[in-house]
Amino acid sequence: MILMKNFDMIIPEGRTAVLNGMEYTIKKVPARVTLELLKALDNKTNESNSLWFEFLLEKTVIVLNSNGYHLVTKESMLDSAELEQLTEFCRFIVMPETIKDTKKNEEVPEVPNP
Repeated sequence: MILMKNFDMIIPEGRTAVLNGMEYTIKKVPARVTLELLKALDNKTNESNSLWFEFLLEKTVIVLNSNGYHLVTKESMLDSAELEQLTEFCRFIVMPETIKDTKKNEEVPEVPNP
């Protein structure tokens, strides 16, 4: 007898965000992005907020592209939104519940308002 389990049936909860009138539905966050975020959060000590924001923005573009939004670039996002909007958008898109749960006792880095 062969034991079989279909892991394609494990579907994470999706979420939708709107930025500048464009609606983005996120159904998956690639494992690589999640692992890189966890590693970055573990290693974040005295990194500047601008470096953290650049990292977060880069990962957001990867997630958006992996969900079918192939025309999104870092430059287009930076040119189309206020810093506070973009920061919250990136955090919402990139940081799935698994990261929030893992880091619930730790403070997740914030990007200060200008």
